[in-house]
Amino acid sequence: MSDPQYSRGEPSGWVVSGIVFAACVLTLIGCFHAIAGLVAIIDHEFYVVARNYTFNLDTSAWGWLHLLLGIALVITGWGLFSRSTWAGVVAIVLAMLSALANFFFIPYYPLVVDPHGRPRRLGHLGTDAPWSDRGVPIATMN
Repeated sequence: MSDPQYSRGEPSGWVVSGIVFAACVLTLIGCFHAIAGLVAIIDHEFYVVARNYTFNLDTSAWGWLHLLLGIALVITGWGLFSRSTWAGVVAIVLAMLSALANFFFIPYYPLVVDPHGRPRRLGHLGTDAPWSDRGVPIATMN
């Protein structure tokens, strides 16, 4: 009995569009990671460090982590554009690592990675304070 030959057909337009979208997002997020990493490496005073944080690393250590992760994300995005087989699995792993890195980076620069989109640093202006509509001066609140 002979083995049937399976031919690999062309992928559908949905598959190609999904891969192109994933490659664009990975490349864009990789560029953002690389820029954030370079800023942390070059200017140590740019990021605000929260006190008593469990994962208290130096900002340059976070910078190198973000820079290396950003470079890996950009390379994987290019791999997805070229339809490389390895890029699919690596993209999933790096996307999870990117989410974890952003989660652990929240205390260092909360304006960039706030998942709700609220600018927390503008709370003193009364833009998102729940008591600002009661007429209580925010400057006297502790």
